[in-house]
Amino acid sequence: MLRALNMLARWTCVAVQLAGCAQISETTRQDTVPHGEPLSIERKVIERQLEARWVQRGDSVAIELIEHRRCQVVERVAAVRTEHLIRRADAAIYWEYGLATVLLGLAAFSLARPELFAVPEPVAGGELRDPKTGRRLGGVFLGLGAAALGAGIYDSVRARDRVRRSDVVVLRPGAAGDCDAPSLPASGRKLELQFGEHRSHATTDLEGRARFMLPGEEHWPTPDAAPADEPAGMDGAPVPQRRRWAGILRVGLERSVVLEVVVPYEQTALAPSSGAAMSVAR
Repeated sequence: MLRALNMLARWTCVAVQLAGCAQISETTRQDTVPHGEPLSIERKVIERQLEARWVQRGDSVAIELIEHRRCQVVERVAAVRTEHLIRRADAAIYWEYGLATVLLGLAAFSLARPELFAVPEPVAGGELRDPKTGRRLGGVFLGLGAAALGAGIYDSVRARDRVRRSDVVVLRPGAAGDCDAPSLPASGRKLELQFGEHRSHATTDLEGRARFMLPGEEHWPTPDAAPADEPAGMDGAPVPQRRRWAGILRVGLERSVVLEVVVPYEQTALAPSSGAAMSVAR
């Protein structure tokens, strides 16, 4: 019986070591409550759109790039942020309390009746039971039970919820509307104008303007078949058919505009051709 109790004490030590501390899972929930008057009010640009306007005169085209903006009123408001840390212990904490209950029960029984755990020794007139063995086992069980109980209490304290409060400043968006300056020249924008295989580059100035020279006649698109009643000039030669040639104006890497010029170019020398279009995402 004594050997069995020693084995029980050893296995109990192993169980306490393996149990260790329970795992604590943690979830966070935040609540932010604004209070008081706004600390400041500002306008934030939430939408930008580009408009290209062009005027062709002869073999050159002048481009004006305008940025249209929409803003939103944003208020900075003082607030109190409450952070709730919700903690939960796993099932190991119940094993710790259960193990502590069993060990402390064995310790109480061993200390109350130590002679039951002693090895009987024959003496004259009967047998003698030394209570020291039972008391030693009671002390071992008491220490192990106290360790398991301490681990359970420690995990119970760790599993308590926490609440943290802090003063913060939050942004409270308002309605969208026009900015103080809804339209501005789009200065410093890199432009690329493409007609067929011909490409040219420019950068807008402080007023959002740039000028391009149009490609030569060898790059023009093939004209449609001339009608039978095509008018002739003063020298009897047929007048070149007026037609439009579409190109692409790229603004940076994100926006582009389709614009049209008139060929032959000399037809716009006295009466310039103009147009306007909004940009689209590339």
